[in-house]
Amino acid sequence: MAGKFEDRQARVALFEIVKSLRLAWNTVYAEAFTDGFIPGTGYESNFGAGRIGKDRAGMIAIWLRDQHPQAYLELETRLQRLAHPSPHAANWDNWIVARGRFGAFDVGLVTPRPQGVVGFAPLEPVAEQRIRLGQDFAFRVVEPLDGAALALQSSGQGWYPLPLGAGCLQTVIRPEQAALPVDPESGAVVPLVEDRDHGRHRFVFLVGRDDLIDAIAQGLAPGSLIPPVFLNGIAERLQAGRGWALHRLNVLFVQ
Repeated sequence: MAGKFEDRQARVALFEIVKSLRLAWNTVYAEAFTDGFIPGTGYESNFGAGRIGKDRAGMIAIWLRDQHPQAYLELETRLQRLAHPSPHAANWDNWIVARGRFGAFDVGLVTPRPQGVVGFAPLEPVAEQRIRLGQDFAFRVVEPLDGAALALQSSGQGWYPLPLGAGCLQTVIRPEQAALPVDPESGAVVPLVEDRDHGRHRFVFLVGRDDLIDAIAQGLAPGSLIPPVFLNGIAERLQAGRGWALHRLNVLFVQ
């Protein structure tokens, strides 16, 4: 099993699959490391960057296979793609850079706090408001938007759907709406929270016709990593079409 994790990207893929299970890392380690090894402080950060040993990665993969077979199949699919990459593997990332636009969304705390200023590269602006782990926040709709909406998020190399309503991924944004997500009945802001992963998070908001957004959402599952081939399929499907807009936002989460 360890031989599958010679490559750092394979270990990153393992991390992202395990992370999607939303389990306590101490529980994962206690069950996976049958030799009694107890990771020290910062082990998750190293794991997320692919900086753990291949043998340790192999032990976690065996635990994943035995305890979470569906997630393990997802891992196997990702490892297969890493071993035999598609010539179009970069379509999604290229597409969101080429077609995505900053400025329509911002982020704010549900409970106000002083703003900090942060910036990365000029072409990849980051929201001024930093968010602490465990702190309630919501997205601000800066420009009037009208249509169905679907949001995706990434705190590393993988992308996950971000639910925008109770029991569903998509929602509807109206021109007068100032925040996202909101309760459709009362209009009250529904707070979001990130309690695990610090650093830069990328968010993508696809706003368009109901039928278009619904068709894409049907292929997604809350909490599950979106396969690269599905992301590329979104890019290819919308490449020449109309009736949609792609908006981007980068947010810095701090400990």
